[in-house]
Amino acid sequence: MRFFPVTSPPPAHPAPLARRGAAQQDGTRPPAPRRGTASREGDAAVAGPEVSDAGGHAIQGLLIALAEEGPRGGSWVIDGGTLTMTSAPGTDLFADPMGREGEQLPDAARLVGVPPEGDFTLAARVTVGFRSTYDAGVLLIHAGERLWAKLCFEYSPQGRPTAVTVVTRGTSDDANAHEVMGDQLWLRITRTGAAFALHSSADGDRWRLLRYFTLGPEAADRVKVGFMAQSPLGEGCTAVFDRISFQRQAPKDLRDGS
Repeated sequence: MRFFPVTSPPPAHPAPLARRGAAQQDGTRPPAPRRGTASREGDAAVAGPEVSDAGGHAIQGLLIALAEEGPRGGSWVIDGGTLTMTSAPGTDLFADPMGREGEQLPDAARLVGVPPEGDFTLAARVTVGFRSTYDAGVLLIHAGERLWAKLCFEYSPQGRPTAVTVVTRGTSDDANAHEVMGDQLWLRITRTGAAFALHSSADGDRWRLLRYFTLGPEAADRVKVGFMAQSPLGEGCTAVFDRISFQRQAPKDLRDGS
């Protein structure tokens, strides 16, 4: 379960990834990366390369417009095809099944956008600077405060980088899938018809199916997808998303590794 006190710090692990330094635009170097400080919903937008937005900045490989949602805090940097997100301390998305009715749910800043109608696949390689239990980089499907799913590369209470899935329909479940050697993992979310699939991969080539589910008909016109970093028990977590790709189709077979 989540939010139990940590009685001892996790074992030594690679230090968190540093934020990218400021790039100067002087005619001989590429434009400065897009920077932001996470804020309230709708404050800013980031456009993919095929989205018409004269004031936007592109994440190469992403074909949807992204906007900041969630509470203030944290930061993000877009540099070409790479997104670096640093969460604020004590941030998470989780509706504890043991929680009390009416209690305020934890939240976290995120970059999300509305995908085109029909099937799609969003994939990215995620590198996380783990420091505290439940630190994670996340691909997110969001349709409301209590209607969402996340695919996490997360630091487990056992001190192991782990692929984790959470599906929330009123309250959250919490499923640890498999442990990972190192601080890097490929994640993929797919919509096929009314269903969603969550996959992980060690190399971005062969994929392991972790979850197959639906969020129900009420989510059909409300789904947004995107990226998040979380640090429920820590002082912040940095996650780097690169090799980002978006396709307007689903794999032909969700279970054969393709």
